Amino acid sequence: MKYKITTISLLLMLAMGSGVVHAEQEALQWLVKMGLAAQDLNYRGIFVYQHDFQLESMQIIHRVKRGVTKERLLSLNNAPREIIRDNNIVRCYLPDEDSIVVEHRKANEKNFPRIIPKNLARFKDNYSFLLGPKQRVTDRMAQHVIIKPKDKYRYGYHLWADLKSGMLLKSDLIDPNGKVLEQFMFTSLDIGVQIKDEDLEPRSSSLGLKKLLKSENKTSSEKNQWRVTSLPAGFVTSVHIKRTVPMHDEPVEHLVLTDGLAAVSVFIEKKKDLDQIVSGPNSMGAVNAYTRTTSNHQITVIGEVPAITVIKIARAVELLK
Repeated sequence: MKYKITTISLLLMLAMGSGVVHAEQEALQWLVKMGLAAQDLNYRGIFVYQHDFQLESMQIIHRVKRGVTKERLLSLNNAPREIIRDNNIVRCYLPDEDSIVVEHRKANEKNFPRIIPKNLARFKDNYSFLLGPKQRVTDRMAQHVIIKPKDKYRYGYHLWADLKSGMLLKSDLIDPNGKVLEQFMFTSLDIGVQIKDEDLEPRSSSLGLKKLLKSENKTSSEKNQWRVTSLPAGFVTSVHIKRTVPMHDEPVEHLVLTDGLAAVSVFIEKKKDLDQIVSGPNSMGAVNAYTRTTSNHQITVIGEVPAITVIKIARAVELLK
């Protein structure tokens, strides 16, 4: 039996396709809104981080003033931890270890609620973007946005954004089977509030604490010797350097691979006693790692991606000829 495509049927199909594109564009607009809100607004709140049957509680205070971003993050349970970010200079106060760690980080580094990258277009080929129903989160009406991977090499996200401000209120990281691997959620949040200078000062006294500079990651002048011959679709190399690390005789070659949302690190290190290295997979919550040895080197691949991804990448690392 032959079927004829009528004008009405064709119009219906075109309308359906147009509706899908419009829904995806609307979801992308919400993601942009989330990224801008977390970056540009003043806010203070408490959020919880749930992973591996553990629950951590954090206080965050974020201010943007005359183009300068300053943020204070305080752990409310477990070991005392406090992080002060002043633009790209980060100070980690560790009073239980009698130390302060000072380092430089990229201003766009992903941390809740700043998990949405600026360039969303680059990973549209590997993720679908959908809108879910509006729901109540943290006593606010929120828009549910779904980021769904198109293959098995990356995780998905369920995100909830405040309808008024666009602030990310809740984030679920989803594995390929639909299981929630980790969750961030504000339990209280004030947006657009006035934040004083003293609100951003560390609670921990710096007196008596040893100041440690993150100087162990010096770049070596030696040429890179390794490459990844085959990457999952969408992943590219964003960093490829050699680092000199204390307690190591040889520089460590380091690659960072990303699809714009997920990131994977590859560490290649020359070893004398390969027999003592435990090869194979390892995991902790959403983070998976895989170690193998070849040509007197240990290769370790680690990232917040499915296990199949780190295995594929580790097996594709080879020595340049």
